[in-house]
Amino acid sequence: SRWVDLPAISLGWRMDQEEWFESDIVDNLKLRGGIGKSATSAVSAYQYLDLMSIGTNAVILGGGSQSMVYASTLGNPNLGWAKAKSYNIGVDFNAWNGLFGVELDFFYKHEYDLLAAVGGSYPPSMGGYYFSVENKNEIDYRGFDFTLSHNNNIGEFQYGVKLLGSYTKRRWLYYAGDSENTPDYRKLTGKEVGSQLGYIAEGLFQSQEEIDNSPTMDGKPVLPGYIKYKDRNGDGKISYDQDMGYVGKSAYPKFQSSLNLNGAWRGFDIDILFQGGLGRTVALTGVYTSPGSEGIMDDTAFTEMFYHGGNSPTFLPENSWTPENTNAEFPRLSLVIVSSNNAYSSTHWYRSGDYLRLKTFQIGYTIPPRLIKSIGFGGLRVYAEGSNIFTFSELTKYNIDPEQPGVNNGYYPQQRTISFGLNLTL
Repeated sequence: SRWVDLPAISLGWRMDQEEWFESDIVDNLKLRGGIGKSATSAVSAYQYLDLMSIGTNAVILGGGSQSMVYASTLGNPNLGWAKAKSYNIGVDFNAWNGLFGVELDFFYKHEYDLLAAVGGSYPPSMGGYYFSVENKNEIDYRGFDFTLSHNNNIGEFQYGVKLLGSYTKRRWLYYAGDSENTPDYRKLTGKEVGSQLGYIAEGLFQSQEEIDNSPTMDGKPVLPGYIKYKDRNGDGKISYDQDMGYVGKSAYPKFQSSLNLNGAWRGFDIDILFQGGLGRTVALTGVYTSPGSEGIMDDTAFTEMFYHGGNSPTFLPENSWTPENTNAEFPRLSLVIVSSNNAYSSTHWYRSGDYLRLKTFQIGYTIPPRLIKSIGFGGLRVYAEGSNIFTFSELTKYNIDPEQPGVNNGYYPQQRTISFGLNLTL
């Protein structure tokens, strides 16, 4: 299992260079494709061997406790490489002396033999529960990439436009953690990579009567203004192992794109870069969650309301449920020690991660050489530039940067910068 063959081949055909291909318009027309096998070694050093440990006071011999050597982790001699098969076809096209260009690629990638922690691989006669690591999980990726470009001169004005985009759908073909008894909505197999586990929220409780007539979590006090969860299996109660499932979109965007615009005219130049993403769900982790398990989002210091006398986002208390504000966006404020009902991962805390951002902007002017030659300079350009100028996104009102990971966790946002400078040559 330590050795693997990784064949690959790619082919291209420049159709525009064929004798029979005659065109005054087409500069380049190329068809290409490829297929190949790759592998990554996610296996830790010596993971295929048993790990021996020394236990103190492990056994009683001769009337006293003695140390012993035991197998604390069982290795798997059959572990191998995580493999992938990749397929790609594409076309390159340029026309009208570079006036218009297209690059288009379609791809499919199948990753298999990914490492998975599997329990119950060894019989109880071995003296306990041992998990093992096996090559079992499978994922596939499919999608397309494209680049559209346009460059032109109109008199003294030169300009260029380039649009890049990438669409990728990621899917679990097999996840070893699923079992036959797992409800479909809790299984990862068949779902998107990056799917997020949570309850389905059905708004906020508005009265004690509504609470009394609705399923709730055992041992979790509930008050008007708390989040109401859907009883997915219909057993009359809300439980982690039966009602929490994969909800929303993946934490990874399906589509990402950028647009670059540039131009120049009589010494002036400008360069603008937009970027954005679509098809992603972001959890407001770090807003109202608490330490623990069973679906509680995280245990960072940013998570709990006024953690150790610290800060909390102002939008939370300003938009929380009160008897006077029953149409609030967020649930009633409460200490987690009283009830963690609101702290669980649920659709109530998920927001769209779609965004469009003016990533960079630069404008400059190059002073004509004849004006600076007399003072001994070969060239002088002055400019102003900025980054992260503005962002269109639902996440901005929560102080979340859409380029950050799929959860908030209080990450420090990227800075908006504006600067001025000059380029001087002698």
